[in-house]
Amino acid sequence: MRIRINIIAAFLLCLMFGTLISLAKNTGITIDEGPHILAGYTYWKFGDYRANPEHPPLFKDLAGLPVYLANPNWPQDNLLWNDPNTNPYISQSLDSKKFLFNSNNDADKLIFLARIPMVLITILLGFVVFWWTRKVWGQVPAIFTLSLYVFNPNILAHGFLVTNDIFSALACLVLIISWTGFVKEQNKKNFLYLVLAISLCLLVKFSLGTALIAMFLFCFVYSGLTTQKGDLKKYFFPAVLATALSFIFIYLVYAWHLRGQSIQNLIANAKFLTEAPIYSLYSIPGLAPLVHWFYGLMIALSRGANGSVVTFLGNIGNSWWYYFPVLWLAKNPVMLNIMAVLGLASIKNNYKKTDQLQKYPELIMIVVFVIFYWVVLINSSLNIGIRHIFPIIIPMFILIALCFNDFVQNLQTKIDKKYILIVCLILYSITAVISYPNYLSYYNFLAGGTDNGYKIADDSNYDWGQDVNKLQEYVNVNKIQNLKLDYFGIADPSYYLNSWKPLDPTKGKQTGWIAVSITSLQEGLGLPVDLEEKYKQNMTFNYYDWLRDYQPVGRVGKSIFIYFIPN
Repeated sequence: MRIRINIIAAFLLCLMFGTLISLAKNTGITIDEGPHILAGYTYWKFGDYRANPEHPPLFKDLAGLPVYLANPNWPQDNLLWNDPNTNPYISQSLDSKKFLFNSNNDADKLIFLARIPMVLITILLGFVVFWWTRKVWGQVPAIFTLSLYVFNPNILAHGFLVTNDIFSALACLVLIISWTGFVKEQNKKNFLYLVLAISLCLLVKFSLGTALIAMFLFCFVYSGLTTQKGDLKKYFFPAVLATALSFIFIYLVYAWHLRGQSIQNLIANAKFLTEAPIYSLYSIPGLAPLVHWFYGLMIALSRGANGSVVTFLGNIGNSWWYYFPVLWLAKNPVMLNIMAVLGLASIKNNYKKTDQLQKYPELIMIVVFVIFYWVVLINSSLNIGIRHIFPIIIPMFILIALCFNDFVQNLQTKIDKKYILIVCLILYSITAVISYPNYLSYYNFLAGGTDNGYKIADDSNYDWGQDVNKLQEYVNVNKIQNLKLDYFGIADPSYYLNSWKPLDPTKGKQTGWIAVSITSLQEGLGLPVDLEEKYKQNMTFNYYDWLRDYQPVGRVGKSIFIYFIPN
């Protein structure tokens, strides 16, 4: 039985690998990938961290290495190094476009090379999911959880992109494994694993500090359940010490990344991106690596506090408490939500006794983390995509697999229980099969389906600039001339299009052939709702009102509408 399960798991991971490689090769670059690829390349080439300091370096290092080894042309007229008066946050986007598309490089090749390590991280995460779930709960929950992972449209959508979203899911799972392993057996080896796991989290994504808070919350919950005197001290203080020691590794990693950057440039960049006087600390000998990590953290916290302006349910705003719950229900297969609801009924029957809970500190940690992170998400004003749920997506898959398996096992039926599980997984996996390759734009049929999901939320939930590389083929087939384009993305459309003109929708009605990215369209049709005045002052609304009377005559991928407006 165990050999057969291993073969199935290997097959699933191989299938996922092939799918992701295909997507990595054929999907156009998305908005965040440009600055990330640029940053990773410059870390290797220059030992300089002026690009993309708002994210820790590890995922960019992995993506940047194959790009660096490809020895691409570097634009000497870049802004980051040559124009100290330009905001580095703006410069990195402009320079990434110049680097990939306007420096006689093979942009598609470089993008594909950068994505390969991301694919490998996604496969590694799948392996860890299967290995750990089988170790703790057995073979059936393990293969069930792996199936939920492999066939999830959101995982497939982001599993090859040069972002830190999948890596953050891996880092959180490694932390859960290391922490609960230390709780069960406190020794030096497990403590070292815990220190490394915490370091990994803090070097992948600043917001994974929430995972550390969940670890500390676990100390109170678990010590309360065990009711043993001194248990809180037994768990809490080692967690504090491990967190403190993790900054040794953070220091070493950042020191390597700053090996070629001057203190003067660090100070100049910090003055652009934060009003806090942290830049004065760079001058303290030996402190720059830690200061730069905290500098990035401050940028992340500032962005989280200020929120983001997005289009959601046809409205433009910067905070909805129900944003992430709606996206979870809309952008996951209906079968996953059905299994989650049915699985809830098994919790009361299988995990109601304290002694049963004590057997599984892993389960308690997962539940604490999931509940706490959902509280954070609901109260967050940074509503920019379902990908921000990824730190808890694996724990949620595990919980769904465990609870639904218990639900099925408790059914009073003559049908073999394994066939019920298999049928449910088949129904779940069908979604991934029929949605290929449009996983980024996926919405389930209750949410209007992939064709209409953009009406709920766009940007990284639907249109992230990924279809511009397919636009020329549509132009050729339909013999279109004088195309006007409003493109939402980081790519240079001229790299893919032989001829086009930029479309300015704020100038009123345009005629002829028009291509419009759906995110741009939704932003131009949405109306502000509870939007703070500081955002309204620099924004124009309803500038695509003139396009309401027309229907698209075509579509490129899922993210670009084609219109023909007669004179």
